[in-house]
This record gives sequence, structure tokens and C-alpha cells, in this order.
Amino acid sequence: MNRREFLKLGLAAPLILKACKDPVRTALRDPGASSSMPPTEGIDVTAEWRALYARAAPGTEYRRGQVAASALKVLPVESKIAGYSMRLPAAHPIPTPAVHGGRVYVSGGFGSKQYFCLDAATGKQLWGVDLSDDGPSTAAIEDGYVVMNTESCTIFTLDAGTGEMAWSWWLGDPLMSSPTIAKGRVFSSYPANGRAHHREASHLLGCFELKTGKILWQRWIDGDAISAPVASGDEVVVATFSGTVFRFHQESGEARSVLKARATSAPVVVGEEMHFSRRAETQGSPQEGLCLWNNGSNRMEKQYQVRDAKYLDGHVQTATAYAATGKVLDSGNGFSGGAPSEANAGAAFGNVGQGSVSTLQGFQGSRILRYGDSNVACMGDEIVCNGARDGKKRWSVPFKGDLAKLGGSLAAPPVAAGRSLFVVGLDGRLIQLDPADGSRRRDWEIGHPVRYAPTVEAGRVFVGTQDGLLVCVDTGDTRNSGWPQWGRDAQRTGTYSPP
Repeated sequence: MNRREFLKLGLAAPLILKACKDPVRTALRDPGASSSMPPTEGIDVTAEWRALYARAAPGTEYRRGQVAASALKVLPVESKIAGYSMRLPAAHPIPTPAVHGGRVYVSGGFGSKQYFCLDAATGKQLWGVDLSDDGPSTAAIEDGYVVMNTESCTIFTLDAGTGEMAWSWWLGDPLMSSPTIAKGRVFSSYPANGRAHHREASHLLGCFELKTGKILWQRWIDGDAISAPVASGDEVVVATFSGTVFRFHQESGEARSVLKARATSAPVVVGEEMHFSRRAETQGSPQEGLCLWNNGSNRMEKQYQVRDAKYLDGHVQTATAYAATGKVLDSGNGFSGGAPSEANAGAAFGNVGQGSVSTLQGFQGSRILRYGDSNVACMGDEIVCNGARDGKKRWSVPFKGDLAKLGGSLAAPPVAAGRSLFVVGLDGRLIQLDPADGSRRRDWEIGHPVRYAPTVEAGRVFVGTQDGLLVCVDTGDTRNSGWPQWGRDAQRTGTYSPP
């Protein structure tokens, strides 16, 4: 039984009353209560968390979800550009599609229980499934398995060819990030539901065997992962909505480091370097900067591109159209009193300015694309390119729009394919940029607002819109390829070496 069915039975009134202690309102009254102001270089709290791991082990009993063939179909709609557009049944925000083996895999959207597989070239539906929980995330795909979280509680692993379920676990409510696959393992974060003996340990990071779902290890963390865990080398790295960056050994779960860094995006790891966006103000209104962290010395080497960040300001974001839409979507999913306490939404709101389940699931922040020796990111209303090592600005591309009215960022994180960058935005346009100077090579009018990053493979760009469309744009150039999943690959690395 999922949350919506439970609410219809009228059995959840006490839970709703409890959830109505809105953590976002609490954070608004005292923003400092949810967003601590550590020194410029952050606070190393590794020893404290290692002590918790040694004394408090989480439970391992989780019930299974259910999957069945779906009678629902995606329907073609008129497209004015080369490619195709398909209407998903729920007409809700569609997360980043994933492309694998000539197929495109796409969620039915927030509030939907469906997941679909289509022919990437034609849009023909190959299979669709009904899940026992709603709100499927973007998927990670590897070794013939499709893995996604559903907002309402369950991680599902499906056979990429048939859609049949390999395994699933009801992990906790809500799940606001996507899973990651590396070396035959799945990594995902989920609420701890008050099981930790630590005031900050609201969530867990779990490591599961890809083929069977066997739990290999679990570790306490202080919030849901921003976007997804990132696997690099022998480590898995998680930046939480609380702003803390956790580094674990993939196989053993050993904590390598835990840093209160005020992170606002999933990190990108290149050797000993870790790159991410972070809150940069020491007082006053929110600011954001990009930073280079050295994992060897456990210190920040450089912070650059610091700017005012209305898009992280909870006071500003609460009054935006995006926040209003988020409340409507949450209400339809059983969160009429706001995000539940299990989500640790107060800490998220204090750090990134978003506090509803739907807007946190869709939050990608100023996630960095490492393109060659450049770092490229969308910071609110501007795409910026900086030297990855020296932080020097190389170029920027502004986007038109009012951050204080629209909410969130005006464009999704940029992606790379071939020798181009691709960016989609709230204005409904897909833009192809020259990585050397940011000049526009080409653009396409999608005509629908977009917040999730696109994927690009075999000359086609795949976009999920905020109003329930899957749009495939045929660029006519098969060299535009190489970014088939969110973060480029199932490891969510965010790195790209141009051909």
C-alpha cells in the first residue's frame, strides 16, 4: 500500500498533523538554525561520524516493492522540430531520460507510478510498467539493469530488456535523489526514520549488490544526497542537502572524510581534486561560489566565481512560482503539510533555499561539468566557464528571466557531447554552445519549460519537460554523442574529455 492509498483510507491524520510542523517555516523564522556558517574552508567532522558508525548499526529489514506491466501508453504529439515529442500520462515534471542500447528510459514523472522504455530513434513504446510507488527518478543503467528511486519510498531495479523486476526495497519516505551504479554495486541515500543515535544522522547511504539487491553496507549521513552519489576510483562521494560532503570507500564503506563544506551541488571528482558549488557568504545575503578541494590534504585550495545567489535564498524562493508549483505537487502526493520531518527539509531549505519534496527531487544546483581543463556550470541565470585549476573566468552566457519570480535556476546544468555543450532552460529552448568561447552554434525551440539536464546520444538530445513531455531533438549530427545519463554515466561523474 502506498502513501496516497493510505491517506484515502483516512488512517494517516496523526501523521499529517505531525508533518505539519513545517521545517521550512522554522528555517524562515531562524535561517541560521538550519544553515551553519563554518569557516571558509569548512569543518572536518570525520572523527565524530566514524565514532557513530562504530557504535550504532542501522537495521537491514526492508520490504519489497511490486512491478506489473502497464496498460498506459505514451502518446505522440505534434513536434515542430526534427525528432519527436511524446506525452507521458501524468503530465508532471519529467526527470532526465537515460539512453542505453538504442533505447530511451524515462520516468512517468512526479506523482506517476509508471516507467517507460522507448525506441530512441522513433519513440515507439517497447514496454511500460506500473510501480507500487510513485515519482520515479532518473535512472542509472549498467550491465543490463535499470535502477531508479521512487519519491514515495522504493528503489527498483528492472531488467533493461523486458522491464521485469530484479529486486526492490522500500527504503524510506521520501526519496529525493537518484541512485548510482559502480563496479557491480548500487549506491543510494534514504531517510533513517529516526533510527540513528545522533542528532544529525537523518539519512543513510546504502550500498547494494546490483544483481540481487543484497545489502553490503549502510552508513549514517545528515541528509539526502543532492541529485545522486558520485562514484570515482574506489570511492563514493555524497554531498547532502545539509551541505556536508561524505567520502566512503566503495567496497568497505569506510569513511575517508566528512566535511561540513556548505556544498550546494553533487561533486565532480578528478584524481585528488573535488569540484563543487558551495554557499560562500560569511554574513548577509546568500552567495555561491565554485571551489576546488584537495582530497589529499583535505583542504579547499581555491574558491572562485563568487556571486549573489537569490536562487539559494529561502526568503526569496518561498515567494516564487516554482515554490507554489512545488506545494501543489507535494499536496497531490500526500504532503499537504509540507515535506515530512524525515526529509530533513529544514536543513535543505537553509542551505539551498528549497523545501518541498518535488523541488528537492528536482534540485541539481550549480553542478559543474568538467570539460577538458574547464569547469562549466549554470549559476542561477548565467552559464559560466572557468579554468578548472586557476578558477579564472573564460566566458559566460546570461539567461533572461527574473530569478525572484520564477524560482530556482533559469537553466539546467550544461552537458557535453561531441565538441559542443548543450543547455536547456525554463524559456523552452535548447542551445548548442561552442566550449571554447560560449558562442551559440545552434538552438531549437522546444516550447515547454525545462529544469532537468538533457541527455545526448547518437546525434539526438533527449529532454524531459516540466509539463510531462519527452522531447527528442535530432541534431542531424551523430558526432553529438557521449552523454547518455544524468551526470554522463551511471557513476554520475560529470566529466567529459572532448574527442
